[in-house]
Formats: sequence, structure tokens, C-alpha cells
Amino acid sequence: MSISVEMLGKAQVKKNNQLVSFPYRRAEGLFYYLVAKETISRDEAIGIFWTDCSEDIGRKNLRDALYHIKKLLGKNIILIGGKNTISINSSTISYVDYKNLFSENILKCSYGIFLNFFGSSRKFVD
Repeated sequence: MSISVEMLGKAQVKKNNQLVSFPYRRAEGLFYYLVAKETISRDEAIGIFWTDCSEDIGRKNLRDALYHIKKLLGKNIILIGGKNTISINSSTISYVDYKNLFSENILKCSYGIFLNFFGSSRKFVD
């Protein structure tokens, strides 16, 4: 199985060269955030994607989003560490576009803004 992730310009995921369609934007945004950060806490995910919900509803929504990501991309795509840590299983992803940017070619690339489609008042990178 081959999973490729593009986050520069129009974000998209392909599984075996077929475009993946997430059921809703927050699940998709969570996936991209995990790819970028590699490991996050549940509280961090809820604080970014479900700030408008109570903690209980946010936790339920997070579980639902993780379920949909696993259903689309395989159960091994997400690693759960204890009760608080969520990680992306990097070994299941064959290509991530921004990881191929080097100082030699960065000015030649015209991708657009990182994760622009999910624009909110919060930034996705430190």
C-alpha cells in the first residue's frame, strides 16, 4: 500500500495513486496536522479542532475522526500511546511533499501556503 501526502498548495492524500476523500474537514485537518507534527496530545488536538465543543464532546469527536482516518488509510496509520498521545505511523506513508524541500530547491517550488485550505485563526506550525 502506498500513501502520499501533499500539504503545499492544495492539500490532498492519495492511497495507491487514488485520491482519498475524507468524510469531513476536521478529520482531514487532523490527519495533516499529525503528519506535520508526528506526535500530539489528545488535548492539543481537541484544543485546535474542537474548541467550540465541551471537553466530552471534543473527545468523542476526536475518537470519531481517528476512526475515519484509520478506516480510510488503514488501521496502522495512527499509533495511540497510552491515554494521551496520538502519533502518525510514518512508516506507512511513502511520500510527504514538504519533507522534500531543501535550501537548494525551495525557491524553485511554487506550492502556495502550507495547509491553506484549513485556514483558521490558529496556525498549524510553531
